[in-house]
Order: sequence, then structure tokens, then C-alpha cells
Amino acid sequence: MPDAPATTLPAPPRSASPLTSKAPPRPALPFVSVATLGGTVALVLLVAIGYALDQTVLIPPLAASAALVFAAPTLPLAQPRNVIGGQLVSALVGFAVLAV
Repeated sequence: MPDAPATTLPAPPRSASPLTSKAPPRPALPFVSVATLGGTVALVLLVAIGYALDQTVLIPPLAASAALVFAAPTLPLAQPRNVIGGQLVSALVGFAVLAV
């Protein structure tokens, strides 16, 4: 049986080292302001609707979705299909647990 050639792993790129990596650039102030304002307005509206209907609204899951949608709108997780689908799946799981 012929000898297998020695395999060596390539060295990791220098940027992968925690000592040499740099943080991504800070977003512009207008972008941060719009994201903060959009998330705040969305959550205040949800609380107002819950108060008007005399229903409890669970804010943490909605706040997480709002943070994704307003702060990183280009990410695949922030697309409408994924956000609405995720909320729908979590609601169905909640109803299934309630039914058990």
C-alpha cells in the first residue's frame, strides 16, 4: 500500500485571531436613530393595542423580532416571511402546549 501524502492544515487567517481582529465599523447615527425609533414605536403600538383590547401582549418575542427588522433589515432572518413564519410557529407551539 503506497504511503499517503502528509496532509497539513493551512494556517488560519490572521484576522481570525482574537488579538488581531477588529470590531465592525459603528453604524451611522441616522441609521441607529431610525432603528431605535422604529422599534420603540412598534412596541408602544403593540402595548396600546393590547391595553385597548384588554389583552396581555408578550413583548419579549416581539421586541426580538423588532430588533432584527429595524437594526439589520438585510439579514435573511429579518425578512417578512421569516419573521411572520417564526411568530406563527411560536404561537402554534404555545397553543399546543396550552392544549396539553
